[in-house]
Amino acid sequence: MLFKSAYSDFQVLVRSEAVNYHPATGVEISRVPALTANFGQHRGEYETENYLEGGTYTGAVILGYFFDSEAAQEENGWTDEERESVEQAILRIAQREPYLVAPISMERPPAEKPWPSYDEQTAKEIIAVASGAGLINEALRYERENKGRSTLIDELESLAPAVRPPEPIEEVAEISL
Repeated sequence: MLFKSAYSDFQVLVRSEAVNYHPATGVEISRVPALTANFGQHRGEYETENYLEGGTYTGAVILGYFFDSEAAQEENGWTDEERESVEQAILRIAQREPYLVAPISMERPPAEKPWPSYDEQTAKEIIAVASGAGLINEALRYERENKGRSTLIDELESLAPAVRPPEPIEEVAEISL
């Protein structure tokens, strides 16, 4: 799930670190790491002149405002249960304090008809119009998402322009005036 916060370095502590000790010896036998959702990513510090008061000012570079629970799961080695508990904790905060954090969704908008009469045309007519109007990719996307006619999809795929790497740029001689 994706979430957006009002603060760049927002953190949600879901579980504190827990250390388990042997009851008789007092020796540490296991450690359960803290479970935290970090909306900010620290990218180091910078120093700049403080012209008003003299001296230097040290600031932090923080990228943030967003949290992707699936990316955090992969990065931190969380189990599915841990990821779900993080998501539930953030959703509880979002319900209580929607100005602080909110879930967001990023969905691709559905494909629109490539032309108004698309749905009334036969496969042969669609191929002719798509080829003639240069709308093969648009027709292919719409067909995949809405109609799903495999023979038409195969034909459109065969007509779709192949994606080629860009041509290398030739060296340009320097011109002096």
